[in-house]
Amino acid sequence: MKKILSILLLAILVSGIILMSGCAKEAENIIDRARESSTSIKNYDLDMTMDIDMKVMNQDILMLMNMESTNFIDPIKSRLEMSIDMGELGKQESKSYTVQDGDVIKVYTYSMGEWTLKEISGLKNMEDALANSNFKVFINNFDSFKEVGTDKIDGKDVVVYEGVIKGSSLSEVMKTSGLLSSLQTDMTMDYEVVFGEDMGDMPVKFWIEKETAYPVKYSMDMSMVLNRLMTVIYAEAMPGTNGEVNVSKCLVEMTMKNINKAEDFKIPEEVLKVK
Repeated sequence: MKKILSILLLAILVSGIILMSGCAKEAENIIDRARESSTSIKNYDLDMTMDIDMKVMNQDILMLMNMESTNFIDPIKSRLEMSIDMGELGKQESKSYTVQDGDVIKVYTYSMGEWTLKEISGLKNMEDALANSNFKVFINNFDSFKEVGTDKIDGKDVVVYEGVIKGSSLSEVMKTSGLLSSLQTDMTMDYEVVFGEDMGDMPVKFWIEKETAYPVKYSMDMSMVLNRLMTVIYAEAMPGTNGEVNVSKCLVEMTMKNINKAEDFKIPEEVLKVK
């Protein structure tokens, strides 16, 4: 069971990075504004939830992940706290700091009672990945969208749009992020193969602030994405099991707050000393 959970957590990490025509002219205009405004986002706070229902080797696994983070783009710096509630299987908590050091990104992660350090080379790839977090890639690949209503977030008026991110676009998003290659040290499979086929369209909903056109919230049905990831990763880690995995639900919701007004923070000295 411990190995199964490790595989699941790896798949969640990857899918969390993924973790983002034919319309009325007014809808096209505000989506174009949102695409433009997302490029001006320099820092923000982010709340994320991921609700998962799956079956592994005939065992039902229910999981709820909650994540809070603060992110700065240039220079790159972020902090993250995450909890994963797996019901009877227990609860896991972790936190991490990410900081730019020249052309190297250092990721300090606290889990299972200790801090570890992972260094990632290739500054452009990490910048692309952080750009994904502020919705840039998702809004740029938002397709077949339509306005479905209005709402308020933090007291501000927003317009709600529904659409899809096409399977072919999902593949390109994962390739350009660079994060799949950074995970290949954990397993030998080529993760790009997972996204090399058309995965079908992924339903997405955006909440776009009227005044600034910031894409301040989105929700996605990632059931298909996580099911593909789990099937391939599980088969690689446990050969001969014939991919005994089925993800029936993976709903993701992210909300951005304090855009360009996020409070700065210092990484503790004891963390920076980890080698």
